[in-house]
Amino acid sequence: MKSNSKYRSPEPLLIVPKKLIIITGSVFGALGCYSCLLYTYVFQYDRFSNFMSSDCPDVWNYLPPASYPIGDWEPQRFIWTLVMFAHFPARLFFPLFYKCMYGAIISESCQSTCFRALSYILSRGLIIEALGLVIVTVFDVRSDFTLHAVGYGIWLLAFMINAIASAILQHICGIRALSAKANRTFFIRVAIFLVGGGLCIFTAYAYAVYRLQCSDTAYLCFSISEYILVMFNAAFHLIPYWECNDVEIELVTHRSKPITRWDLNIIPEKFPLRAISYT
Repeated sequence: MKSNSKYRSPEPLLIVPKKLIIITGSVFGALGCYSCLLYTYVFQYDRFSNFMSSDCPDVWNYLPPASYPIGDWEPQRFIWTLVMFAHFPARLFFPLFYKCMYGAIISESCQSTCFRALSYILSRGLIIEALGLVIVTVFDVRSDFTLHAVGYGIWLLAFMINAIASAILQHICGIRALSAKANRTFFIRVAIFLVGGGLCIFTAYAYAVYRLQCSDTAYLCFSISEYILVMFNAAFHLIPYWECNDVEIELVTHRSKPITRWDLNIIPEKFPLRAISYT
């Protein structure tokens, strides 16, 4: 395979390793969420021991939904906001990684309407998922529960669509056949979609039972499912860590009067899933 040095800017202002971006856009968010929960258990345990639902005053829950630690209680809300300042921008790079990966494959199937449609859905879905997380952060359960719930629904729906769309794309374009590792990541995506989709349905069911019957068991199941979905989401976005080997992103400028333009270039060096040409 030819060298990709021609893609490099002669004087990039900044080169960011893909590992940092992917970790920040995946597990960093989950760790931030779990850290807020752990902080409450260690330093504010009375919040858990005295937590009651406003809709069902007689329902006690020692594991409140993630919305409370990250969006309603201090200083956890402040900590989560700081996490989002790094997590959200990193999420915006993920469509570039997928475009780099699937754009490297030369195949008749990649020219099909189905492939192009799924690529479009995935690239937009990744952005919409990140925006759903922003809505959940900005509108907490106290300030505007409706918008908070809408943001949560957008995040979950986009997450599931992205999981299955990326798996189908991986199958259609032939990446699955390149290596055992590529085949494993395909099945991981499918498993995340199937189990995560089941959890989404169970979460909706548990919440409906809680609201209709004021069941403390249903509320606890809802909370547990929510925290598991956070872990699944982080696992899904961590997959490109092994697929885009040694990919870097560089910030460059193009100086021309009267303006200076800033661009982001992706350098796909040593990209294992590119190293095949379909003829």
